[in-house]
Amino acid sequence: MHADRVTVTDIIHKLEGCDPDAEVRLAQQPAWPFEHAIDRDHAAVQVQSGDDDPVVYIGEGAQLGYLPETVRKQLGW
Repeated sequence: MHADRVTVTDIIHKLEGCDPDAEVRLAQQPAWPFEHAIDRDHAAVQVQSGDDDPVVYIGEGAQLGYLPETVRKQLGW
């Protein structure tokens, strides 16, 4: 198990306090931060990793632009 591992349960707990109708986006690249949509047709897929543990991947959609400064600050970027 990795110390920086995030599980589905971890994400569910973080999302429980969010507006259920809010759009979900991906924040990427702390050094050159962009925001991306999530691929609607392939939002998430679960596969078995090389060590036979399940891994969930979130599909990246279109790049929407630069990540807003307020979000970068909240993420500590």
